[in-house]
Amino acid sequence: MYQNNIAQELDEDLISLNEILELLMNKVLTTPHDPYVTLDGTFWPPYVEMLLRYGIAVRHQENNFKIRLEPFC
Repeated sequence: MYQNNIAQELDEDLISLNEILELLMNKVLTTPHDPYVTLDGTFWPPYVEMLLRYGIAVRHQENNFKIRLEPFC
């Protein structure tokens, strides 16, 4: 029971995949000259890796803690 409460608390601090995509899209639209979102503890690493692996997002060349949407048509 105690372990389950800890898992729930950790989940509450993480943002959903939908929220990550929304952040990335809003960043591109509001500041196209700087489309990168800075990753912090609220981004679940498997979500970020999935976006990177499938070419939906790319890392900043100089800062691995920043990602942006990959342009696609």
